[in-house]
This record gives sequence, structure tokens and C-alpha cells, in this order.
Amino acid sequence: LTNTTYTHSFVSSGKRMRKLPEPRPEDPVGISVKRFFDFASNATPTTDKVTRHSYELLYGLFLLPLQQAARPPKLLEIGLGCDMQYGPGASAMLWRRLLPNASIWEAERHLACVEAHRATLARFNINVLVGDQSKPAVLQEWLRHTGGAFDVIIDDGSHKNADILRAFEFLWPHVLSGGVYIMEDLHVGRHRVFDNTNASAVVSDVLQAWQEQLVVSSHIPYELQQRNGGSAQANVQARARARAHPLPRGLSFVFCQRQACVLGKERISIPKWPLSDGGQPRTIITPTDLYRDSRSPAAAQPRSHQATKPRTHAPTLPRSHVATQSHSHAITHAT
Repeated sequence: LTNTTYTHSFVSSGKRMRKLPEPRPEDPVGISVKRFFDFASNATPTTDKVTRHSYELLYGLFLLPLQQAARPPKLLEIGLGCDMQYGPGASAMLWRRLLPNASIWEAERHLACVEAHRATLARFNINVLVGDQSKPAVLQEWLRHTGGAFDVIIDDGSHKNADILRAFEFLWPHVLSGGVYIMEDLHVGRHRVFDNTNASAVVSDVLQAWQEQLVVSSHIPYELQQRNGGSAQANVQARARARAHPLPRGLSFVFCQRQACVLGKERISIPKWPLSDGGQPRTIITPTDLYRDSRSPAAAQPRSHQATKPRTHAPTLPRSHVATQSHSHAITHAT
């Protein structure tokens, strides 16, 4: 895969380049972040993930390690970038170059854009789904068509609060143990164009409610904290947030940087149902297996797992904002 081939297929981008300082040798996080930044910055066109935004931090931490995975990872990104000045597919091609053996799926609502670039994406073995992420019927069809079982899901789609939470509700249960769910461009969530929940479920507020429930031990109820000197008003508000936005099952952590957050799946519950990718069985290896001891080749060997299928609580949306199952777009993919 070469930049030249891709440049001929898509419109080249105008780069607004940033520079990162060289990390200290004893700074493994900085080294990983710099590696991803340099890799993405040298691609043509260059995705706005490292120009307009500084997402090299989250991708350096959570995506780059998949280069060392013992099996090909599976990735779904919502948003092909059809409205970008440099044209669609910049991040899709970055994922292909970064993870040559990965199973990559791109979801996009603009059918005409997908059809115009379907052949080019297919040449690089990038599968395409078409539909609106706010429609339950579309999301169910995406899962049926892909087989689920994703290591990484990236929501870079409509950026609308209700749409983000609706997609998460359906897709989160299909993130594998140790996998991550990435939500980009959350800084627009309070803008009237992107807040279609009337401020009742701004994604930033929902994520903060989940962080609160992760940080505050469930063994110490809010009522008990209040009796032992905690702020009554603060606990009332915390209980209200927890009731409005219950913690999703299997959520291990919420990592946030500027404008984006990463949600991690617990590494102890492996799905029991058969995993497949286009009809082919998949061997599971968790990040715990992969990174238990990087010096030991045996540490990254796949092994059989059996556990209970994880469940999830759906993010609570106002009834008026719950998407219906009608009028969904057609679903297609590149083969």
C-alpha cells in the first residue's frame, strides 16, 4: 500500500502540520504517541485526527499496540469523511497502513459518496456499510452483516448526542473483552446543531456520570456517604445522574483527552457466543494475554475462553428522541 496509489484515488489534503517534541527515552507513552503522530502525519492525505485535532494521544495509547496483536484485529469506524475538504477515506487508509492484516469496516450514511469510492476502498480490502447510525434497524443490520466481535469501534459520525448514544447502545455489547470504543469530537455536544436531546443527554454529561459511578465504590452507597459527612446536595445530584445514566455493563474505564474519550471493555468477560468475521471463526486473545509478559513468546498465544455473554444498560434518552426503526437506509458492503 503506497501513498501514491491513494493520492490518485482521493483528493489530496492541505496539511496544517503540527510538530511534537521528541519524547524522553524513559517515556514509553510519549514514544508511542509520537510514533502514531509521525505515521499519520506522513500519510497523504493527512487525516484531521492529527492536524485539526490531537488524537495521536488516544490512538498512540490504544490503537498502536494492536500492531503487536497475535491475531488480526477487527475495527469499525462510523464516518468515512465524505464531507471533508480532502475527500473521504483518509482515516480508513491510515488504519489499513497501520494494521495491514486487520478486518476494517467503514460505515457512512451518504450512499452516493460510498458508491463513488467503493471500488477504491475494495481494492484495499476495506468493507463499507451504508446507513444512519441513529436508526436501530440500521445498527442491527450492521451487526448482522459484520458479525460483531470488534476490537475497536470509532464513532466519528454525525457527532449528535442522541446518535452517539444510540450507536453505543447497540454496538457496545459487541466490543470484545479488552477492546475499546472511541468517541471523537465531543466538544460540539452543547452546540444546538449537535445537541438533539434538549440538553438531557449531552455525551460529556453521560460520560462524567459513568466516571462518577466507576470512581465511587458501589460498596459505599451515596446515602451512607451523606450520613457520614458528605455533601447532601452533591449526593442528591450524583444519585440523579446515576439513575439517568446507569453504568453500562462491562465498562472498565473512561479515558478522556481534549475533545474525545475512550471507553474500555472489561478484560475478564469473554463472549460465549461464536465469533466470526465474514463466516470465518475467530480465535480470541485478550490484551491481558498479549501484554502479560512481552518478553515471553508464550504470553501471546491464543487460548480458549468460555464466559457469560456481557450485558449492557442502554443510555437513557428522552422518549421524544428515541429513534424509530423505520425509514432506514439500504445496507451495502464492498467485497
